[in-house]
Amino acid sequence: MLNHAQIMADEQKRQPEIGLQLAQQVPNAELYLESQLTAQDLMEYGTAHIALATGAAWRRNGTGRANRLPLPFLDPARVLTPDDLMSKGATAVNADGPVVVFDDDRFYMGSVMAELLADAGKEVTLVTPAPVVAPWSERTLEQVRIQRRLIEKNVQIFPLSNITAMSPETLTLACIYSGRAQVVPCGNLVLVTSRAPNDGLWHDLNAKQDQWADAGIKTVTRIGDCLAPALIAMAVYSGHAYARNLSLDVVPEPKREDIVYR
Repeated sequence: MLNHAQIMADEQKRQPEIGLQLAQQVPNAELYLESQLTAQDLMEYGTAHIALATGAAWRRNGTGRANRLPLPFLDPARVLTPDDLMSKGATAVNADGPVVVFDDDRFYMGSVMAELLADAGKEVTLVTPAPVVAPWSERTLEQVRIQRRLIEKNVQIFPLSNITAMSPETLTLACIYSGRAQVVPCGNLVLVTSRAPNDGLWHDLNAKQDQWADAGIKTVTRIGDCLAPALIAMAVYSGHAYARNLSLDVVPEPKREDIVYR
């Protein structure tokens, strides 16, 4: 039987496959798989309306809810993100010692990564500024089960804690209220903080906006996580809203204030 971590990690991998299967059912849609496009490529296509759904990636600098600026003390060689673990599994771990998962996302991803690593035989510590593990999951009635599973798998949990320093073998934590510090052993640090849009192509196209008319381009629109990383439901809404408005001369981007950020 698949465990919670395997199910959620597999679901993350399957989402693009589901989208591909749906697109293949549309008779007037042409698909070009594994085709990395540049701004110049899109200019040469001469497509009137371009929708960029290039997704987002987990940040490696610690920026999130608790830390609004990048953390200067991080060792990039020992920092991992959910993207690394979802593509390589536990083999992404490249340092000796416990793996510390810093969950500032506070939904399900941090606990999934901790469980995935624990099932691979790693010694795991989960640190979160929240009072409990995955507090957002209280809304889906899963929080108690999630935290119980981590305790059963011997994951050490440090709630109400932020990370403040990193040495070659340790990580310094601080109570979010008192600032009282404690040091825990750390090999690799998995940052589950926030995601950044993969919007480089959008910026490249906008730099050529004075050439759009000659190339036959009327609009370039960001949708989904390329506009603002959010829940999968919001990505679906974003794509649906784009399709509904495609007949307009100017296709509006979804309102950022209507998006539930994650």
